Amino acid sequence: KVAELLSKIRTPEDMDLAYNEAIELGLAPSLPTSSLESTNDKNSTDERNSTLHTATSLLRSTSFRQRLLGARSVCNILEEDVKAMLIERQRSCFSISTDDRMSLQKSYPPLLPVAIRCILDESLALAHTSSGMALLSQGLRSIHCLMKLFVHPYHVVNVNPSSIGAYDPFELYATSFMSDISHVPSGAELYPPTTITPIEKSGTNGSCYRADSSAASAESDSKVFYNDPPWILLSRMRILPCLSDVIAFLSKDVSSGGRIQVATLQSICGILAMLAVRLPGAALAIANHKGLLPFLASYCLSPRPDESGALFDTQNVLPFLILLCTLARQSKDVAGLDMPFDSIMPHLQGILCLQTDNENELEVQIWSLVLLRILVRYGLAIEHVQSLISIAAPHVAVQRPQNTICVHFLSFFADICDASNVIQSQSGSQLSSIPEQDNSLPMSAVWLSSSVKSCTTSLPALLRDCSSDDRDSVLKMASSQLRFLSSFATAAKQSTTTASVPILSKESCRSVIEGILESDLLKHALETSLGWSYRASWLEVDDESRAIALENEAIACAFVISFMDLAANFATDNVIAPKLLVAVLSVLNNVKSQNGELAHTNGNNVHVARQSWFVEAEYSVLKYLSDIGAGENGRSLILAFAVTLVGRMNVGHEALAYFVFGQQDLFRVNGCTDLFRSLFLGELSVASRDRKEQLEHSAKLFNKGPLNSLRCTADFSTAANARQERFFLPVGTTWIWNVLSSTITSGEAYGEDQGIKNATGIVAGALSLLMQLEVSCPLQVNTGTKLYHLCNVCLFPEEILRDDTIAASLSLLFSQLCGVPSKESNDFVVVRDFIQECFQHSRLSRAKKATDDEATDTDPSLAT
Repeated sequence: KVAELLSKIRTPEDMDLAYNEAIELGLAPSLPTSSLESTNDKNSTDERNSTLHTATSLLRSTSFRQRLLGARSVCNILEEDVKAMLIERQRSCFSISTDDRMSLQKSYPPLLPVAIRCILDESLALAHTSSGMALLSQGLRSIHCLMKLFVHPYHVVNVNPSSIGAYDPFELYATSFMSDISHVPSGAELYPPTTITPIEKSGTNGSCYRADSSAASAESDSKVFYNDPPWILLSRMRILPCLSDVIAFLSKDVSSGGRIQVATLQSICGILAMLAVRLPGAALAIANHKGLLPFLASYCLSPRPDESGALFDTQNVLPFLILLCTLARQSKDVAGLDMPFDSIMPHLQGILCLQTDNENELEVQIWSLVLLRILVRYGLAIEHVQSLISIAAPHVAVQRPQNTICVHFLSFFADICDASNVIQSQSGSQLSSIPEQDNSLPMSAVWLSSSVKSCTTSLPALLRDCSSDDRDSVLKMASSQLRFLSSFATAAKQSTTTASVPILSKESCRSVIEGILESDLLKHALETSLGWSYRASWLEVDDESRAIALENEAIACAFVISFMDLAANFATDNVIAPKLLVAVLSVLNNVKSQNGELAHTNGNNVHVARQSWFVEAEYSVLKYLSDIGAGENGRSLILAFAVTLVGRMNVGHEALAYFVFGQQDLFRVNGCTDLFRSLFLGELSVASRDRKEQLEHSAKLFNKGPLNSLRCTADFSTAANARQERFFLPVGTTWIWNVLSSTITSGEAYGEDQGIKNATGIVAGALSLLMQLEVSCPLQVNTGTKLYHLCNVCLFPEEILRDDTIAASLSLLFSQLCGVPSKESNDFVVVRDFIQECFQHSRLSRAKKATDDEATDTDPSLAT
């Protein structure tokens, strides 16, 4: 009977009729269905799995109608799964603690990826028919869904953010924190290695898994797909040639008057974006492929007036813009291509000229400005600066919180000023893409002078009219205004056309800063952005106790950074500096009292973009405190603030860590700790060529230098050395305690005596710092862990232990840890933590031994 029902199916409508008839006959479990309800009931889960397996088997059926039914059912099931996954990630603040890809694999048929990939090949041959086009759309949507489900959560690119009602932290980093750095970890860090070799490039089309393909290769490819979808799609499934064939057919259909389904277009853009995030080389291949972006640019960005009068179809434009932003962040080589980036400038200008009537159109304008910001960060699109400033004029005329697009134009203006500052500060400009005769950037200060004056006059009024209801929108507007003011002032000072550039009045900036100091905005922003200070690890963070939305977190952090940058110009001011110091120390004291208690929580692996906006905000505060020379006021409080901040820094923050370790006064405790600081400065800069390149890249990211990439990792000139770790960060929770349990390496370049002397100075410096912290501002590390590392000092050579400073500090610190009643009142807890730390440290030592045995040490240091 089931076969009879299936034989009647000829159109998509027949599928529903067949299923309804099957329900009446009691045969529904034998047929796949797309109308699944998401529940936690075990029977529903079993039925869902059974349905998915049945639908997957139909994908390989010899009957086209059965394959179409299977594709439709698989597509709908996968889209429901993606929706449920995104809701769960949103509920957990996009923490990767919800990453359950390994367990998910059991819920999907082993050969599903290969079956869907084969459907794409078949659908291309039948795409001239309505059923073939439906099969093509369902195949693309299914591949897109499988990628979202099985790529690492950090590599998911949502090209339709409004579909889930919220931006993920990467999107908020660009649209609310308004920074263009990509903190997406590299694929090598997130995916397991594979031994499968790429398929040979044979044939002229993108088809694969033909009749002569072996079942073994299909099974192995599907298995690797679940572990690393982008890699297998690129290397074995030939997805780029396939998508090129798909787009070639769609272009013919469009030229005949057809239109591309929105879901199909979003799937193509989403697949390409996630491939680009996985491998920077794939981004360049996509951008250079003549069969991919040219048609997408023409179709998505060309004006197509509809019945509503809208000039652009936002459902087409937004996915393509997000794809371009993703590609451009990967490297300057990609962003510098004429197609699509330079050739679409007239379209972007047209989009920005429009008066928006709804949220979708506003979102398109925002992402257009994000793309322009990225290009300007590379020193590209400079010849369009004057026209873009003219287009922005009516949008920035009224700088009110309700004027959302004004916020993004002001941020774009700040990037223009930063680019101008880079060029003016370079002797013989290193930005070769800018013609020597082009004076756009030096003249930008003149063109922006009216906008910057509007900032200084509108911001005080904005502060006066601020209420608790619109506080976050006021913060966002004020953040962009402050950043623009700071960038403009710096660029104007560097300008070679100083005679014609109106220098920003210092008194007007002073009045802005004083107005903020007198308002409640600063306190609110500091309490939000410094709320996780003194936490030794991101695993000690409990999101359940924080009611603030992710967007408001990002806005508050951006405001603090912009304000501190502008206030740094008044570091020696006798009125502003003392007031701001009191405000900052007051918040730090309150945060320390709340976070000083050791938090026994399982943690939730805070999203890496969230980590960065908090780290950058804390760093801006610490930098300001260093600039004004806080002296003995809260010295231990600031030292603990710096130590815990370093422990939470991640790859890409090397320049920030280098600045912290470069603060001599901050680490000067009971004598000189220069050797202690020099150890970490050396690890960041001269330990290897890779680390030096990473530090230089990080400095350019955060100091607005000339860039080759906006990724948080550098483009290294050499292959990774197995005997040398490429990155120094993150150093972890107990980084300062780890110095005490390190291994002294021989110093052939200095001689054994000098090596022992250096090691003695390093250990003495670490003990002095720890003693200072334990007495006045203890770090959030359990007592058992501290005692383990402290006891390791006893294993150092006699030449170190007999040093009077070390002996005295060791005795005092041991007494401090054991003599004062511990918050872990149960001795069993202390012993347990001691043993656990011993075990973890031994595992680290064994893991490093294989790579360190053959290494030749040329610098006396302490290796953890």
